[in-house]
Amino acid sequence: ILPEMKDIIEKHRPCLLVEARRENRSVMVDWMKNMGYEAYIPAKDKLLPLETISDRKEEDLLFIHTQKKHGFSSLF
Repeated sequence: ILPEMKDIIEKHRPCLLVEARRENRSVMVDWMKNMGYEAYIPAKDKLLPLETISDRKEEDLLFIHTQKKHGFSSLF
């Protein structure tokens, strides 16, 4: 679904909460990184950068565009 929304995503740079199963995760993360996004795993009261966690099995990823990251600074 996300590739079909590429124009909208590039224009508005929304934060996206996406269910990404392990077998699809690397493809999705690479695609989003190429569009200027960073991937995080939502935790209780913070966001954990995906690249710092290799053994987690969570399927929900929060993608935040680098230009909008400042709005979430209290969660890092």
